[in-house]
Amino acid sequence: MKERSLTVENNAAQPQGARPGGSDRQSFNADLERALQSPIPEVVQFAHDVKERLRGRRVSMLFTVVTVIAIFATTVAAVMTSMSPWVPFVVVFVLVAISWALPPLHAKPAVPDFASIENLLLEDCDPYRFARAYSDLMPLFRYAQDYVICKINVALGLFLQGAYGVMEEYLSSIDPYSIPEMALQGFYDLQAHYFLHTRDTGAIDIVENNLRAFSRAHPYDFIATRCSETIDLIEAHRLAWSGDEEGAFARLDSRNRSVGELKKTPSPYQLVDYHYQRAVVGEAVGDYSEMAQDCLYVIDHGGLLNYVQDASAMLARH
Repeated sequence: MKERSLTVENNAAQPQGARPGGSDRQSFNADLERALQSPIPEVVQFAHDVKERLRGRRVSMLFTVVTVIAIFATTVAAVMTSMSPWVPFVVVFVLVAISWALPPLHAKPAVPDFASIENLLLEDCDPYRFARAYSDLMPLFRYAQDYVICKINVALGLFLQGAYGVMEEYLSSIDPYSIPEMALQGFYDLQAHYFLHTRDTGAIDIVENNLRAFSRAHPYDFIATRCSETIDLIEAHRLAWSGDEEGAFARLDSRNRSVGELKKTPSPYQLVDYHYQRAVVGEAVGDYSEMAQDCLYVIDHGGLLNYVQDASAMLARH
């Protein structure tokens, strides 16, 4: 069994408003230094890129100030003395030439290797490193929409660890109106998974209504497809609770085919999630033979997901 040693600090109360300045700048620098000590290589690389770009911006700003002063001083000197009038032009030419060797003042911001971080979950089924990566990144995005995306992904990692109490704190601290549109379906999907786990039917109704409204607003792009996948998941569990075994499995199979069409091949995590949901539905409708097969798949392929413990518990009950 892999070591489950990576912990997540609860950054839910981190400020989201002001620009770095004074003590807030010191706080940001402290967060940056912590990120440089992260056990996740992708986080360390991003923190290093951020630090280098901040250093480059400071050098560029200082050079701009020096350039203005130098041009002003040489121009005044040329007017007040017998200095050649060409001297200011020579100074400007030299300073411009030097500026080409400096990093641009408005360089594009550094971007983390999100694909590699996503693969910690999608390919490795490791929610611990996945959540830790986004937890370490989150303070560095306090002034951008990626802050909320990081928080949602930390909550997802915590859910898949079975740390439901801490996950609830993260979810409750997220203002839905602050969520970027590209992340909203993922937020609803996480809510659906959690409320299906707790069987909170009232909350599930609200999530499904939100998904249907969001899907109607994006009828022709992949967001609608993603929303329909989560709706299929919700409906599969509803059908299972009412005893409709055939209908429940059909909705899960529909969801899995949709994932395959978008991703070409479902990731290991998506396959484990599919078999886990089948196991839960199988238990709900009393099909313990199907449930056992799906549980064994989850146990064999689930890595560090809490699904493995749940599947073992289902087998033990039957």
